[in-house]
Amino acid sequence: MARLWEVTGGTGLGGIVVRSGRDLESAVKSERLSTGAVVQQEELVGNRLRFTRLSGGGPDSGWVSLTAKDKPLLVKAAARAGVGAEAARPSTAVAGAAPTLGRAATLPKAPAGVGGGAAA
Repeated sequence: MARLWEVTGGTGLGGIVVRSGRDLESAVKSERLSTGAVVQQEELVGNRLRFTRLSGGGPDSGWVSLTAKDKPLLVKAAARAGVGAEAARPSTAVAGAAPTLGRAATLPKAPAGVGGGAAA
């Protein structure tokens, strides 16, 4: 399964720096990878990630740093959502229905005397 990352750094700067090669001395691309962009990991070497952009603004591909000055620039997309990758997909829930996020829905309790159970 492909690993997805979300850009969290570069806020107020137009995104994060993208280079054409893995080396920090390689050419800087003319566009930054926008904050909020989602990328697919193609290669990971230490703190450097080669990516293909799936959404958001910026170059279609390139190399970025995962952190700068001990601050994360990208986070794993599933970690950002707090649950599995399914949560990253847009919801198709009916308006007013409680989201279940993959768990069984909790039904309201029946009034006492309904359903054949003994009252406690």
